[in-house]
Amino acid sequence: MRRFLKSTLVAVALGASTMSASAAVNLVGSIGFDGAPAAGESMVMDFDSPISAGFSYVGGILPFSIPGVAAAPALDATLYGFAAPGFDATFQSNSGSLSSMSFYLGSLDTYNTISFFNGATLIDSFTGADLALPANGDQGAANTNRRFFFTFGAADSVNRVVFNTTQPAFEFDNIAAAISGVPEPSTWAMMILGFGLIGFTLRNSRRQVAKPVRI
Repeated sequence: MRRFLKSTLVAVALGASTMSASAAVNLVGSIGFDGAPAAGESMVMDFDSPISAGFSYVGGILPFSIPGVAAAPALDATLYGFAAPGFDATFQSNSGSLSSMSFYLGSLDTYNTISFFNGATLIDSFTGADLALPANGDQGAANTNRRFFFTFGAADSVNRVVFNTTQPAFEFDNIAAAISGVPEPSTWAMMILGFGLIGFTLRNSRRQVAKPVRI
């Protein structure tokens, strides 16, 4: 019986580990032009006010479109961020890994790339062609000016996003994010089952040790 319970507990532990690791970067949707952040996200950088505590940004910021340099996302009359050839833009969470994020991307081109990292480790990347069809850099169409929503697996620990382009330019605004910190429901279930089995094992061990003494 003890051997069975120990084997079961090991299986539970491995199962919880596997369940929490079965994750990835997922593009879960988009909306034409700039929409509201996803549920659970908060706006952490709009380029018009100080970035939220726990986050940092290194990259270009412009107040309006400059021909040949960058074009503001459609209908965006505020400050916005941009990357240029040889000049990447990096957004980072310094207070934990991300569970989800969304941002408004402007005039998407095939040569625009957004990459998601865990520190220096690349987890996944998407080109403009992955996000918009066609990714032709149209500066006014809803097809190429959209808010995109991404979710991240806990095991990936995504905490850094890099905007890169090989031609002018890659523009974005209104970055929203949610910090990871709560185990997935499947992980909770495995943990609870594991604790229950541990408690059963302890009670069973006490019963076997506390045998009646014969006089």
